[in-house]
Amino acid sequence: MIEITEQFIKELNKYDMNIDEVEQQLVYFQKGTQKLDIQRPAVIADGILMIGDESANYYKSLYEEALETLKVGKFVPASGAASRMFKLLFNYLENEEVTPEIEKFAENFEKFAFSKPVEDYLQLHGIELKGSDRENLKTIVEVLLDNQGIGYGATPKALIDFHLYADEIRKAVDEQLAEAASYAVNDDGSCHIHFTISEAHETRFRTYLNAVIDKYEKRYGVRYRISWSFQHRNTDTIAVDKEFRPVKTNRGKLLFRPGGHGALLPNLQDLNDDIIFIKNIDNVQVESIQKRASEHKKILGGKLMELRKASHAYLRSLDEGVDVNLKSEIIDFAREQLNLDVSDNIDENELHKLLNRPLRVCGMVKNEGEPGGGPFWVKQNGKVSLQIVEKAQIDFSDPDQEKAVDQSTHFNPVDIVCSLKNYKGESFDLNDFIERDWSFVSEKSYNGQSILALEHPGLWNGSMAYWNTVFVQVPLETFSPVKTVLDLIKPAHQA
Repeated sequence: MIEITEQFIKELNKYDMNIDEVEQQLVYFQKGTQKLDIQRPAVIADGILMIGDESANYYKSLYEEALETLKVGKFVPASGAASRMFKLLFNYLENEEVTPEIEKFAENFEKFAFSKPVEDYLQLHGIELKGSDRENLKTIVEVLLDNQGIGYGATPKALIDFHLYADEIRKAVDEQLAEAASYAVNDDGSCHIHFTISEAHETRFRTYLNAVIDKYEKRYGVRYRISWSFQHRNTDTIAVDKEFRPVKTNRGKLLFRPGGHGALLPNLQDLNDDIIFIKNIDNVQVESIQKRASEHKKILGGKLMELRKASHAYLRSLDEGVDVNLKSEIIDFAREQLNLDVSDNIDENELHKLLNRPLRVCGMVKNEGEPGGGPFWVKQNGKVSLQIVEKAQIDFSDPDQEKAVDQSTHFNPVDIVCSLKNYKGESFDLNDFIERDWSFVSEKSYNGQSILALEHPGLWNGSMAYWNTVFVQVPLETFSPVKTVLDLIKPAHQA
């Protein structure tokens, strides 16, 4: 149990938390990361739709028609710093070991969009590259990462130079603006993008956007409506030691940590758009590839509109009362279109509840060895549903679970379009659809001490566990994340 002191209560108040919330977090710590009961992988024709060319045109038209009456927005998690992206360069500065990855970085340096700012910095400060290539490389990396130079080691990934064009350099945030203009423009010409950013980077973020918005509005003929928010402090989680005792800072205060991307659910809740696309800040391409990828966003949006329209019509019918035949039709829709585990004798109130939930259509790409989550059929509370499952949630000691992973064919690129309003036009309370037991517990280090950290159920995992979910295959070219700096020399990032 936690010792309740006046100081403890004061610290909780700063985070808008109460003792019940903290005690619940301690329960999740003791449970650890829950392993899921995977039934089988979602594959083509069993959980993943494959939309052909003829149907693709139909869904694109459905989406474009919807924009005449509905509002669309884009939600982009963008709070992370790029330090992890440059990890191999930090390692190089620490030990000066020239690994094959470092050699690849050096050999391709001129292909990186940030090579030009580095060269400009060297010239401006009269720094001449002398000596061996290895000595020059160290100077270049120091200028790139150090706060006395370009400072990319502590820059948010959104503001890193990603793409080098003939006449301009674009950062990740630039490409998000360009991409949104190709598929997420409202009937009045407005283009709403909401970024979740770190409070520490707000000034830099605002300053940069103010400098480039006018250029992109003129180029694409749109009017951007940019908004941003920070991760709410009350979504932070307490850190504990191996005996589940709260960890204190050097100043004797409780140690709280950010609660992972699942903590962004309140930020998503605050949006008022009818259709919302979700995409990570680093999953962008150069414009020539981006245009093709945007076509698939419209297809996903059209599929969402088809399901949304049918769900809303059936919900209104259930309000008025349905006969046996219509009820059977609704059950078939729930099973075949929404992948719901529904019995023939379900009562109408329960059927209404199942249909009246947030709806998401998620793009899935063929798995080519990328780390991260994937689509599976999961049994929970006696029912089987489609879920995006992370590796940490899988019990690899169970042969059946390992077999299901080996047979999986697709990967989650975080390419989601969703509807967060019910058939009456009211926003759902997204907290009602979380599987809270799907929190993540991981081991971290603080001041040389091994501690345990808690993350809320992932934004597209447990936080959306009880959403109605449809998976659609999208081309691999739509997925071009930048997890390490070397990803930037892949074709998707070379203009």
